[in-house]
Amino acid sequence: GDIKRAIRLQYGNQPIEAIKEWDEILAQVPEYADGYFRRAQNYVLLTENQRYLEEYRGYMQSALADLNQAIALNPNHGNYLLGRSNVYEALAGLEDLSRANRDVLFQAALNDLERSLVLGNTEGGSPRVVPVYKATLGRCEEALKETQQLQNTWGDAREYPAYMQYALSLSYLCKGELN
Repeated sequence: GDIKRAIRLQYGNQPIEAIKEWDEILAQVPEYADGYFRRAQNYVLLTENQRYLEEYRGYMQSALADLNQAIALNPNHGNYLLGRSNVYEALAGLEDLSRANRDVLFQAALNDLERSLVLGNTEGGSPRVVPVYKATLGRCEEALKETQQLQNTWGDAREYPAYMQYALSLSYLCKGELN
């Protein structure tokens, strides 16, 4: 396998071919954490073209397995944790889950997201998701407080981005203060 080719395939929106390339690379160098991370990214890319729920779930489970391996090899990489947080969130959004299972996945997503923020990651907007996860988990006061802190750093209320309005609405809905 060739790392440059695998990356080119990924950025060329050819995730199936990229996954095959990563398979070869990881067979040769199974301790290459970034290889698992990048193969996981390609599995996530495949979810954009899934045809049915089980296919989507399978791609996400494959991505999760690769992210778990990447984190096992390098537990202090913020992007790996952020990637796993995103997969947990996607899995939590599946319609056939019980509330308890959904909450377990959202809590895992929140834990990884918060740890990725401490370690640092390349997604600058990721702090905005924290209050959304907290409101989803019923931690209404925390969600509202963190959303208000984000607002204070933003400034003019007329220019709040949509995600901030969403987090604020979700926080008030969580508290039962929004119909």
